[in-house]
Amino acid sequence: MKKKSLLLFFSAFVGLSMLNTAIAEEKNSKSGVSPQFVIEIETNRYKDQNREWDSTIGATPAPDMYGKIQFLGKEYQVPVHEDTYVVRQVFFMEELKPGTKINIQFYDRDRFRLDDVIAIGTIEYQGSPTVSDIERATIRLQYYPPEKTSN
Repeated sequence: MKKKSLLLFFSAFVGLSMLNTAIAEEKNSKSGVSPQFVIEIETNRYKDQNREWDSTIGATPAPDMYGKIQFLGKEYQVPVHEDTYVVRQVFFMEELKPGTKINIQFYDRDRFRLDDVIAIGTIEYQGSPTVSDIERATIRLQYYPPEKTSN
């Protein structure tokens, strides 16, 4: 019964997340801003010494990921994504050049102790795709430039 509830919750969460992304994409494409920069943070299955991220009785083993992303002079707060190994953020922007530095700070939120560090570091965008490991995570950067229109 508990597994069914978790599966139903996860399915609803993923569905809502996809719907929000689709709405944002539609809204931005109508305004002419369709280029996307996607940052994906995938944490390792286990933290140090093969310990699960959340080992409290009754907790799921996946981390509750949150953090911030900084690039091009702006800082973006990423709210808590509960019980997941992957967080994906989409940014709508006209241009992203190779050499752009992206600062990543991600943590696992814990209730009764200090939050665990998932990844703190800087990755340089090298072109699409750019993939790099920082601490306990793999970071993927993908830029989808604007479509060229013929006049």
